Amino acid sequence: AYLKAHYPVEYLSALLSSVSNDLDKIQQYMVTARTMGIAILPPDINHSDSTFTPDGQAIRFGLASIKNVGEGIVESIAQARQAGGNFTSMEDFCRRVDLKALNRRTMEALISVGAFESFGLSRQQLMENIETIYSYAQRHAERKVTGQTSLFAFAAAENGQDDQAAFGEQIAWRGPEAEYDEGTTQRMEKELLGFYVTSHPLDRVQETLPLMATHELGQLKGLSDGTTIQVAGLITNVTHRLTRKNKPMLIGQLEDLSGRAEFVAFSEALETYGDELAAGQTVVLEVTFSIRGDDSYSLVVESAKLVDDVTILDLYFNRPPRFEEVDMIRNVLGKLRGEDPVIINWPGDDTKLVVGKQFWVNSEKAEAVFNQQMADQLPVTAKRRSA
Repeated sequence: AYLKAHYPVEYLSALLSSVSNDLDKIQQYMVTARTMGIAILPPDINHSDSTFTPDGQAIRFGLASIKNVGEGIVESIAQARQAGGNFTSMEDFCRRVDLKALNRRTMEALISVGAFESFGLSRQQLMENIETIYSYAQRHAERKVTGQTSLFAFAAAENGQDDQAAFGEQIAWRGPEAEYDEGTTQRMEKELLGFYVTSHPLDRVQETLPLMATHELGQLKGLSDGTTIQVAGLITNVTHRLTRKNKPMLIGQLEDLSGRAEFVAFSEALETYGDELAAGQTVVLEVTFSIRGDDSYSLVVESAKLVDDVTILDLYFNRPPRFEEVDMIRNVLGKLRGEDPVIINWPGDDTKLVVGKQFWVNSEKAEAVFNQQMADQLPVTAKRRSA
């Protein structure tokens, strides 16, 4: 507790490094860090070590966390930095690292997670020029072994240029604005790091997503078997299978900003909600919590709805309500049951109260009741909005 309170960055960096093979634990500690205002930074060839490390008031991903990046290249990068300081350019990197440990697949992985962004070069620019860059690294390594100068350096000398200028002429740089769209960089980070780092597909709904769920995915352990709950998040992958009775079923992974969980949809749910239960969809799922024999659990889908199709009803109080008025509102909500979350906004500040799912409503009917039928009886205005 003392270390967490006084040295939170160092403490969480050590925790993350200690669970490097447990993706669920890593996500849990990443959530803790962000809750404490500590940023998680992507790998960087000039600032990353092998594992998670403090970087100022943030935590930096380690190079060994990247898929297709082995210990050999991590050690080579560390040795090159120790011998000659930080890398100053892409050319400098190609000249100083040991090419025995750096193959093209590894270089592509480093580019994809943004490890070279300290050079001011986008991932897309580097990937577009990967053939030229890696060919240069190969030729330089070959001539380094034989003691010959590089072809670029030789050509540059003929024209009175230095090697760096000649290297630059071989590359079709298009400026830092030439970058992949956010969805592409998110997919690359997820594939190679196991996590979304620089941004998350759920960022656009991070404020409203918790309003649609009764439980966060990182806080499901301890629930009783058979409990019906509502969860919301991004479907990251799905697998279609057949049951023993030869009926279709689906096993998928749902992820929110707190964690991830496996869900299962059997034939009846698939028939009704098959379109919603696809990888890449952001959904609200009504599920049954099911405990397995090995103490693990799964979520059995009862219904599914796209987050973009969810409507929220905001109730704005014009003044603090009296007890009998709160009771009237409770009765109105109870009579207009539906699937739309309700948020009560208190007057005078930004306090919001999310009502329990038992008081979720048909927002269209509820808006009409509060704003028309009961406008003179209650100090409240109702307003529908999309999630």
